[in-house]
Amino acid sequence: MINTSLIYKTSYRLAKKPTTVLFETEGVKNSYKIIGQRKNNLKRVEMAIIKMTGVKFNGDSRKMDHVNARRVYCFLCEKLCMSSLTDIGKSINKSHSLVLFQDSKCAELIQIEDKKTIQTLIDVCHFLSIEFRITPKTK
Repeated sequence: MINTSLIYKTSYRLAKKPTTVLFETEGVKNSYKIIGQRKNNLKRVEMAIIKMTGVKFNGDSRKMDHVNARRVYCFLCEKLCMSSLTDIGKSINKSHSLVLFQDSKCAELIQIEDKKTIQTLIDVCHFLSIEFRITPKTK
């Protein structure tokens, strides 16, 4: 008897594309895509954000720079890492619900084209060798 679950898992692994669209949304003037692989780990994303923003964001500070860095971290970890929301939250001493909220808030800010959020995402994606594509809308 052949184990069909093993065949399915193997064929699923072989069918995976090396790069995929991890996030896609329409903004007011542009459309945005993040293209890459889900191979990053939480520490790598954390170090990239600390290096690009100069902010240690895993404390309880409510300063805007810290909140923006934490928001981008939650957004990118949810898209790029194979970790659960609970694991992402534990890495910054927060709950999984905050991670979910910050992820959706970052997606909203991208849609309304918040310059600071988009620039931080561009810098961190470039540091992680991930493509962040901006395409102007045509009428």
